[in-house]
Amino acid sequence: VINGIEVQDQAIVAELQVYEKSQSAVPHEAENIADPYPCWKPKNDRLFEGFDSKVVTHIVNNAQAHSSYVVSYQRKRASAFLTKAALHLPTEGDVVETGCYQGGSTIVLMQTMLEFDQCKNRKLWVFDSFEGLPDEVAGDGDLLVNGTLDFYRYQRAKSKHKGGGRLFFTSQAQFMKNMAAALGNYDATRLVVTKGWFNETLRASTVEKISFLRLDGDLYDSTWQAL
Repeated sequence: VINGIEVQDQAIVAELQVYEKSQSAVPHEAENIADPYPCWKPKNDRLFEGFDSKVVTHIVNNAQAHSSYVVSYQRKRASAFLTKAALHLPTEGDVVETGCYQGGSTIVLMQTMLEFDQCKNRKLWVFDSFEGLPDEVAGDGDLLVNGTLDFYRYQRAKSKHKGGGRLFFTSQAQFMKNMAAALGNYDATRLVVTKGWFNETLRASTVEKISFLRLDGDLYDSTWQAL
């Protein structure tokens, strides 16, 4: 039992405790919190060339200070590195994020794009319901692995236990406040935010080319719709 809520799958108890710890961590501590899903690390070490720069570290620390720790410090660093790498490839296209919650990764993507986009005209397209996660469908239970579905069921139960609504809910207004607090006087014309469920908004979007896509729909059906 964690926070008064019974967790049936004991295999994810340690992971949930890591998550709970991350929510109360200060930025300089967050880097030392173990990532329960370390699978983001690239197999080719050469991909890390230029990764640990002071600019990237500043970008990630800034995001940590202005958003939640749902996305770990390590994953934010990975997003910064991968966005930077994509922007240096000889390809056209904008940066797209499906699922943003409070904007932690969005801050990373936007600041990295502003810093390293040599074209100086790419946009960051962000899609989110701003109403929390949708209800689970059959495929979510079959295809999510490593206790992920149990993790979200636990968080959903905790939200209801505290009298909250849908899981991982943040309003669009709060999201924009977080962006402004983290980025200051940035070029807001390069950020396009679309509110709504993925099955209603993504096909109707006017995104033409994508250089980097960050998928964070959490559930299988949401991820499939984005793809």
